[in-house]
Amino acid sequence: MTPITASFFKMCVPFLVIIPGLVALVLSQNPASGFALLHDGSQTNYDSALPLLIARYYPDGLIGLGVTALLAGFMAGQAGNISAFNTVWTYDIYRSVINPKASESHLLWMGRVATVAGILLSLVTAYWAKTFPSIMDYMQAIFSWVNAPLFATMLLGMFVRWTTPAGAFWGLLLGMVSSFTLFLAVKFAWINPALLTLSPVASDMAANFWRAWWAWLVCFVSTIVISIFTKRRPDGELVGLVKGLTPRTGAGNVPFHRTPEFFAVISFLVFIALNIYYW
Repeated sequence: MTPITASFFKMCVPFLVIIPGLVALVLSQNPASGFALLHDGSQTNYDSALPLLIARYYPDGLIGLGVTALLAGFMAGQAGNISAFNTVWTYDIYRSVINPKASESHLLWMGRVATVAGILLSLVTAYWAKTFPSIMDYMQAIFSWVNAPLFATMLLGMFVRWTTPAGAFWGLLLGMVSSFTLFLAVKFAWINPALLTLSPVASDMAANFWRAWWAWLVCFVSTIVISIFTKRRPDGELVGLVKGLTPRTGAGNVPFHRTPEFFAVISFLVFIALNIYYW
């Protein structure tokens, strides 16, 4: 599968999940439809929505196409994740921290080893993913461990010139570890979930959201504190990477209603309104 094809299928995955999920929700709430999701013991198997819809609406000649599309989406996601895993490990961790003098041939060998290790690791975690109520719960848990603290690191790296490499690395690590620790604390009832969500609502999705918030906050604060006491990079090396050091071309000719600042304000107001409405 080429990178363009993989990117296309990865863009299609949200639509392959969200739209059928809404259709399955409407059908399952209508007793006259005769549609019902599968159950694993006492839990509803929400991941069965798309295969059941394919079996319900696709004619015989298109069922194979639907299954092929599902497999293609899975392959695109898997290929992208494995490629990112071996790249980050080989270049950002192994070459930068463990063996800076590694030759290109050695890095190529390390990348192949990381690819095999990533595939084996994904096979093991697949059995762990089966313990979650749905694949969405699993994905949100993963995002709260990785994406939330990474977002804090990216914000500071893009907009704060005095963020240091040590601060970014250890801040991100502390954010990820804190999020995973909170996940284990709730899963094994070490703490009351209400302490995490700051409300009586302690569902899995609410815990995922609030765990992501705490991970972001831990990463954000620890990155700033560590950056204050560690050596920063010269401003000349940050041109093109940090907003305050990168000149903007043609910015004065853009109307205000088409600037990123305008849409940022609109998004922030919508964010506040939705939180007030659903509080």
